[in-house]
Amino acid sequence: MLTIIGSQFNPTHNAFEIYVSGCKRRCPGCHNPEAQAFGKGKSARLWMNENRFKLKTGTFSRIWILGGDLMDQPHHEAYEFVRDLRRIMPKSMELWLWTGHGFDDVPLRILGEFDVVKAGAYREDLPGHTVAYGDEEDGGPHMLALASNNQQLHFIRKGEKHA
Repeated sequence: MLTIIGSQFNPTHNAFEIYVSGCKRRCPGCHNPEAQAFGKGKSARLWMNENRFKLKTGTFSRIWILGGDLMDQPHHEAYEFVRDLRRIMPKSMELWLWTGHGFDDVPLRILGEFDVVKAGAYREDLPGHTVAYGDEEDGGPHMLALASNNQQLHFIRKGEKHA
């Protein structure tokens, strides 16, 4: 069962962060080792009910799903969770997925729910790097530090095919 171990507001990136419980990767130097175990926290449905009002406010411009790793959850549960998020959040808000999996490993059905995907496993042996995101409409471009230089941001356009 998909569970959420916590959430917080990230003022630097105007993002509401949602932390999923469970990751199979066990990367040396993991940034969130407390999120590796599965089943910690609240069920996604209970968490959603308790946090629905926060997600509707529009006081932030993006929601980030981190972890753990959403892509290590049963894919039907991951899809239901992001679909339910999309139903609640304002249409102008971006939904981001942070995954250690490769971009091509994200199922198309799930991929189609996101605006941005950070893909690539954390590699302690590689240096970090900084990428730009956003545009003039949202006060950008903004700079984002990624933990290792094999990680990339993928910007998804709604209605595009992702083959």
